[in-house]
Amino acid sequence: MSQTQAPPRNSQVTVYEDTSWERMWSSEVGRLIGYVRPWASLLAAFGAGTLSHHLWGHMPDVPWAAAALSISAVGLPGFAYLTSRLAPVGRAHTVFTAAALMTWLDVATIGGPTEPVTGGMIGLLGSVLALSWNIRGHARARSETTRDPADRLASWFADAAKENGLPGAKLNGIAAGPTKATATVQLEDGKTAADLLSKVPAIESSAKLPPGAIITTLDPDRADRAGFSMSDPRVLTRPIAWPGPSAPGQSIAKPARIGRWQDGEDVYYVMVGHNVYMMGATSSGKSFGGAYNLLGEAITRPDAAVFGMDITKGNQTFGPLLPAFHRFERDIKGTRDLVGGLESILQPRTDFLADRGLQKWEEGCGLSYLIFWIEETADVFDKIGSKGEERLINAARAIRSAGGKLVFSVQRNTYDQIPTIIRGQMASMCFGLNDPLDCKYGLSEAQLNAGVNPAEWGTRHPGKAVLDAPTIPEDRITMPLRTYDWGGSAALMTEHAAAWPATLRPVDPITAQICGGPISTAGPRTGIATDRPAAVAVMERPTVTLAAAPVDQAPEDDSDETADDIGDPVGEYLEGAEDPSPDITAAAYAAGPDAPIGPDPDDAPFEFDTPERMSPEDARAVFAAQLAAWQQEGRSELAPKDFGPVMSATGMSRPWIMARLKEAIEADPPLLERDDKDRVYRFTGRAL
Repeated sequence: MSQTQAPPRNSQVTVYEDTSWERMWSSEVGRLIGYVRPWASLLAAFGAGTLSHHLWGHMPDVPWAAAALSISAVGLPGFAYLTSRLAPVGRAHTVFTAAALMTWLDVATIGGPTEPVTGGMIGLLGSVLALSWNIRGHARARSETTRDPADRLASWFADAAKENGLPGAKLNGIAAGPTKATATVQLEDGKTAADLLSKVPAIESSAKLPPGAIITTLDPDRADRAGFSMSDPRVLTRPIAWPGPSAPGQSIAKPARIGRWQDGEDVYYVMVGHNVYMMGATSSGKSFGGAYNLLGEAITRPDAAVFGMDITKGNQTFGPLLPAFHRFERDIKGTRDLVGGLESILQPRTDFLADRGLQKWEEGCGLSYLIFWIEETADVFDKIGSKGEERLINAARAIRSAGGKLVFSVQRNTYDQIPTIIRGQMASMCFGLNDPLDCKYGLSEAQLNAGVNPAEWGTRHPGKAVLDAPTIPEDRITMPLRTYDWGGSAALMTEHAAAWPATLRPVDPITAQICGGPISTAGPRTGIATDRPAAVAVMERPTVTLAAAPVDQAPEDDSDETADDIGDPVGEYLEGAEDPSPDITAAAYAAGPDAPIGPDPDDAPFEFDTPERMSPEDARAVFAAQLAAWQQEGRSELAPKDFGPVMSATGMSRPWIMARLKEAIEADPPLLERDDKDRVYRFTGRAL
């Protein structure tokens, strides 16, 4: 198969037939009711006059009834005049009808509805009024069907905005189509787009629109203007079948079609030039909606090199995609090796681009574009160890310039799942959430200011999301989209990936160093297709020296700690804040993964000497003595950073402290227990 040949497309699209007969019947019935209503009102008025004459048409009640009806004959038309938003002719017609009705009711109460005067009035004048309302209704219907949609929308919006506290607001530059309408809202002096945003739910209610039908955005040039878009959000409630790849054989720099916007247009997303995280609750569609659509497009682009890792679910999500991956890792050892390899090739890649006068990756530059997809990101950071985490942070800083992107899939984008220093450099794609408080972790500031709330749809519509990335137009970052549906199973992706294997996308010599498996192996790792050419595997790997040392080497000290015991040292240091400041986190990481957990170094004298290291047995004795002293003092809580004096006295590292705390928790009976919510340790009551 050539690189430009599209694979077979067997996606099924369900067609929903329009019930045109039902709509026509409903329209005709509504029109008939409109014609009958004035005559029914005439009969109701005659009945009201008969009843009123019977009850109050005799002394001594008649003077009081006549006075009350006379006041009503003036007050009701006046009220109609003041509250009507109709044109002058329509307002006058309404006022005259109200005045005539109340006057006739007053006369009928006194003299009776069947007297020659009153009977003639309702028979002649009443019939004329009823006919006038029929004519008016017919003219209005004709006007509504022939009137320009933009004019109708402008009139409706002006009335709805005035009714909800925004008088003078109007729509300019209206573009009305079959599925959406766009415009610019011009607000009166002193009103801002934020004022309009707060009124949108009320405006939707006034117009009997579904929630989310109106989307507003800030105007970067004028505070008294806002972008306006109206569409039907219900189009996203049903799955949308995947239509196949949008540009097979073209560069990854070309837009990828990954779903459909609320206004009915396809979502075209340029993937290059930025990192992105995908956040959403379990079953919100991050994998089968986000991953399958982005990777389903990427594997059809010949200059895309795709790498993946999932140490939690293994092949469950990406199993169907394995033939299309250049490398996939499902255990922590392979993940550490792949991360180390990624870091090692970034500088050779940037040097390659610099030699050609390029500041960033471009189509046709000679390098494959790297896509590193990390599922269950929190588990990777939890187990990769401090050195692996440092390498991943370095990769996140440099991969964009070197021609690649990281994609992190996470349920809650907080500092304890993704380091803040990485998170601040990423675009966002947020799927449905279960807790509205999580919106601040998955949405950009612009989306939050616009009132976007993925918790409103939760996980009821898997694949529904909002996307804020540098390549997405500003007027769409607040508009919901829905990624394409792959049929609810892996069958379609299995066929698609088999049609577009990694062998169709040979990589450049620098990238080939990390394809196929760890450096020490002689072939691809388990689960990767074995029929790919040697240039993509390991046998013909170019002689570019890797700068990174083996990731899974033994610890430098003789303590019994392991990489899995290390955890997230910076996160441990920053406990107590739900989501610490990026400046604080960046400073902590800049200090290095092996920085001591002591006082602020600016407060201590500058020195080069390091404390002499104790033997493991003596260090354990110091650690136990410190715990005993705190226990005798009656202290209930402690944190890793409290062990700064122990580290200074023993010369041991922070990971050694973490390993001893773990031992205290796992002792029988346990000495300590960990509170993951508050990120502290507490004594269990057992005496040392």
